[in-house]
Amino acid sequence: MSTLSGPPMLLPELRARSASPWPCALRAGALLLLGGTGFAQALVNGGVVRGSIATPGEQDTYTFDAGPGDWFELRVANVAGATFAPRIEVFNPRGALLRSAASAEIAVIDTTRVDGGLSQHTPAGTYTVVVASVEGTRTPTGDYDVHFVLAARDIGEALLDGVTVTGELTRGELDTFTFTAPAGQTIMGTITRLQGSSFRLRGEHIGPTGGRGVGVGGNVIHFTNSTTPGGVHTIVVSDGTPDATGTGRYSVVVHGIPDAPPSPATVFWPSELSSDPLLLDAGGHTGLGPRIGDPAQPFNVLLDCTGADAPGVYLLTLSTGFQSAATTPWGWLYLAGPRPFEKLGQHQRSLESWFPQPAGFVLPNDVTLVGRSFTVQGACGGSAGSLRLSTALTQTIGG
Repeated sequence: MSTLSGPPMLLPELRARSASPWPCALRAGALLLLGGTGFAQALVNGGVVRGSIATPGEQDTYTFDAGPGDWFELRVANVAGATFAPRIEVFNPRGALLRSAASAEIAVIDTTRVDGGLSQHTPAGTYTVVVASVEGTRTPTGDYDVHFVLAARDIGEALLDGVTVTGELTRGELDTFTFTAPAGQTIMGTITRLQGSSFRLRGEHIGPTGGRGVGVGGNVIHFTNSTTPGGVHTIVVSDGTPDATGTGRYSVVVHGIPDAPPSPATVFWPSELSSDPLLLDAGGHTGLGPRIGDPAQPFNVLLDCTGADAPGVYLLTLSTGFQSAATTPWGWLYLAGPRPFEKLGQHQRSLESWFPQPAGFVLPNDVTLVGRSFTVQGACGGSAGSLRLSTALTQTIGG
């Protein structure tokens, strides 16, 4: 388990964040234009842009604006299956080379702080990013993705108090989440690497004035802050391995922020073994239970059978009761009481979804169900009969 000491306790404040926001844009070009304004595609902060080195020796350029206290991070990933080896360079607003990286798969520029002019290397202004191929290695041309994050801004998914959100990292991806907290608020957060993932968990917590905490490794990262300034906080989740090629699922939850959820939060229950199937909430907001009269927040779950030893059967069961983890030959069992609905089928080591809406249990329109809780659990088996119970979740129907 790793502990991420959140800002501002991990790093001292070098300079207060500017009161006026800086515009953020990433623009692509086909020529090297140091400090230029660019003339092609713009990228929203927290997003990705697809580019291509079409001819040997080509250099593609991008720019972004960064202000005092900002942290920025970039990753350039060759498109899966390509033999193109990417190289990335970052030039500061004065045209001097700031950082560079090259890799056979994903070139990584880790988070760098803009100090507002205190340093000759990271002043405020327009930065230029140059993407090219590594000379003399592999294919000199190919497609690539540029992943870019500039924190702390209102980017990524907004977190709600106590609501667990699940996400999935693809190759080289930087996933971002934000929340706003008042001055003096005590905040506690947890980032968890879920089973079946190949990435090394890397989590960053960046505060409103630029303080930053980073945790790498293990399956869980915790961060706590009791002296946080008021403003927007950013969480960045990524793969912490040197080549950044790992992928997989994770969850994020923060307690102590003022943004309360509009309906009861989903409660997630672990499985006995880390290799057991994973059950995820896939309906509407992934951390909330269904809401009566709100089609955007249905009851919907996803069972991951991709880790089964072979194609086989799967089972999804809904129970009106819950028990603490009970030991069985197939893993921990959480279901208790009547089990009115089940779904049984064949899987091809695949993802299986379920929206139980039979007669008598219509969701999300039956108002008599408001406040009622239910627990769902799944099971996956292969041709060898190795049936295993999944994680489980409990949801309460909101009004």
